[in-house]
Amino acid sequence: MTLSVPLATKLITKRTSLVGTIRRNKRELPKLVKSKKDNMPSFSTILYKTDNCTLTIYKTKLNKKVLLLSSKCKSAKIKKDCKLLLEII
Repeated sequence: MTLSVPLATKLITKRTSLVGTIRRNKRELPKLVKSKKDNMPSFSTILYKTDNCTLTIYKTKLNKKVLLLSSKCKSAKIKKDCKLLLEII
């Protein structure tokens, strides 16, 4: 089963939270997520919030973005170690 925003809202009605990565070919994702080239600097994040879910875009390398969908965490805090990872990861 793949993660999606409708699945997350369905699980919230059953009092279950969801945290995981999501593929970028989903319909409900913004165009910035689907594009390969962007102006995001490395180790930066962009948050998209709805009532139930938070989509975090974390750019790790030049052409690599990690998409995290969470119905549990409402914000993305970055650990101040050498790799600058998000607390969700």
